[in-house]
Amino acid sequence: MKKFTALLIAVAFFVPAFAQKPATQFTRIKTNLHVVAPATKPLLLHTGRPLTRIDKQQFLATLVKSSPSGSTKPQMATSSPSIILLSPSQVSQGNAWLVMENPAYVDVPHNEFQFNNSASSNITFIINAQPNTAYLLAIKVDAVWQNPQFTIYTGQPYGGAMTNAETFTGVMGLNEFAYGITSNSAGYIEATIYSASSPWSFTNCEITSAVF
Repeated sequence: MKKFTALLIAVAFFVPAFAQKPATQFTRIKTNLHVVAPATKPLLLHTGRPLTRIDKQQFLATLVKSSPSGSTKPQMATSSPSIILLSPSQVSQGNAWLVMENPAYVDVPHNEFQFNNSASSNITFIINAQPNTAYLLAIKVDAVWQNPQFTIYTGQPYGGAMTNAETFTGVMGLNEFAYGITSNSAGYIEATIYSASSPWSFTNCEITSAVF
């Protein structure tokens, strides 16, 4: 983890160069993380409007119940959720961080991460997952064109298999949706998002975790 923190700091120093040259490719470096599969098929929540606090609470409860471990425990056994936020100005916090592949434009000082309409231009959220824990990723993205299609999936990136893919059609401008993952074992869980139909930018990702 110390190595990865050093890498993130190094990236920050190179940001001005990327901001001045939007066409420069920012390729993520391969890591030897122990990636684990979600306990059950991840869930997607896209209402077509900003998510409310109640939306998130209900979705998290459904997510916990979707896991065999969570469904056998009383609701009161679930711990108080922990929340962290990832954004262009904060690429790591707590047990999670983000990595980009082939972004169109990177400007951390001005909070801008832009991506092309291509599966190879994407962002991956990496979570150091713990056993019997649910993770709700509330993601905000901004689409350039109308009727953008976004795809989010788990699995090993860097050319690995795409698993648990979910696709939805959003709107031009700000979109917010949630992707829920449960873990039965310790290891890293990764969720990658891209759009093949519209250029887009990343606003933030709120990650809520709850042990059950």
